[in-house]
Amino acid sequence: MSNNFNLENGNQTSYNDKTVATVLVVFLIVLVFYLLQQLASILMPLVLAFLFASLFQPIILFLKKKNFPNWLIVPIIAIITITIIAAFALIIAQSVSQIIEQKDVFIDLLNQKIDISIKWLNSISRKYFNFRINDKKILALFDKDFISNTVSSLAASLGSFLSSFFMFILYYIILLTSMSNYKSFLSWVGGSNSKLLQNYEHIQKAIVSYITIKTLLNLTTGTLATIIFYSFDLQFPLFWGFLTFLLFYIPSIGSIIAPIPPLLMGIIQFDSFNTILMMMLLIMFMQAIMGNIIEPILMGQKLRLNTLTIIFGIVFWSYIWGVTGMFLCVPLLVMFKLILEQYPTLEFISRLMGTAPKQ
Repeated sequence: MSNNFNLENGNQTSYNDKTVATVLVVFLIVLVFYLLQQLASILMPLVLAFLFASLFQPIILFLKKKNFPNWLIVPIIAIITITIIAAFALIIAQSVSQIIEQKDVFIDLLNQKIDISIKWLNSISRKYFNFRINDKKILALFDKDFISNTVSSLAASLGSFLSSFFMFILYYIILLTSMSNYKSFLSWVGGSNSKLLQNYEHIQKAIVSYITIKTLLNLTTGTLATIIFYSFDLQFPLFWGFLTFLLFYIPSIGSIIAPIPPLLMGIIQFDSFNTILMMMLLIMFMQAIMGNIIEPILMGQKLRLNTLTIIFGIVFWSYIWGVTGMFLCVPLLVMFKLILEQYPTLEFISRLMGTAPKQ
């Protein structure tokens, strides 16, 4: 009787402990997500700096083996990175300033083209469907007040970007400085029997592989788009090509959004509908080949995420970190997926996030 009571009491205690542990884990997850949102201005530059530093870590280790001094390696890589970012920022700043200077002319031309298109569509819809498109509501979307407000919001975003950029540079230099000694540090943190160093190297190599391949693919896509824009003599072709390169980091949505700005520019600039249609068909054809054929081949199955996971990641990280979260969602999801693979009890979640191998 006493043994049965002790056994039941022990089971009840064990059940209560598991319940408490589950509740604490849920509270911890909620707290982490809350802190991610509240500390976005601090954590976003840190995550970006870590991803950039991870990309350059193999180069740092290679130069270290060649007996390059650490005080020389870090400044060289930091200067190269800042120069590349500054060059891209200069392209954006110059193109945006030119667009802003001519915005009134562009808006008038765009409204004229849209008005003509709506009248043509109304003539067809009235004849065959007895339906009329409300042209005033559509034209109101492209009025000067809307553009001015958009420009103001972009200026505010630029100010926020500059403050985050200085934080990024600070984090980046600190991480670069410590990258060469990561093995001794992680071995000391994890202990002699820990797999922390092994797991970190596995995840770091996979993330670097993903970002490198994705960047090369986006660079190819952006370059091809720039060539197409140049061939059609579209204004600001370098800017639209860079925008294509940048937006393709956003999975699924990026490939849909990327053609819209150059399409609007084409509507403003060209009088021939055939020219606009041909340019867009070439862009869409190129994007379809790069996104649906070449990218799956290069990425492989291991780092691929299924559509549901990507959509959830975009919604979640855009809510937490805004537009920056949309750009970072896939690297963060891939990192999370690889971490889960290191634990047998959680590996099934990693499989749920991925795609099934082809039979």
